Amino acid sequence: MREAEAIFRGPVLPLTFCNQIPDDRSEGLYLSSSSQHSQILIVVSWSRTDVATFAAQGGSTASLAPDRTIVSGLPAYWTSRPSATGGGPTSPQVLTLTSSKHGYVVSLETEDLTRPQVQQAMILVLGRL
Repeated sequence: MREAEAIFRGPVLPLTFCNQIPDDRSEGLYLSSSSQHSQILIVVSWSRTDVATFAAQGGSTASLAPDRTIVSGLPAYWTSRPSATGGGPTSPQVLTLTSSKHGYVVSLETEDLTRPQVQQAMILVLGRL
């Protein structure tokens, strides 16, 4: 909860949902209690397939991609897609940042937070692994 409050820089609602999915994953959705109702979905996977797929992205081709960054000394990759709630060219984008540490793949997804906020969130989550 403290990590979520640090991400949103203020109080958060109790964990909206937290699931352990049968294919070696866990996910949780956090919502800020501010009037902006920001949210972040955190997915942690320890699936061998997910870990191998992420490791394969670290090859020379992926490392040249403009959406690669370093978070806490580890490679991380940005992806984005149009929001399901939007409909035009100015609709919000869903940002996802994915990284891996100690056999876990971590993905953070949001359409409300900035890249620096998501990177800070990733630092907090990776610090817990």
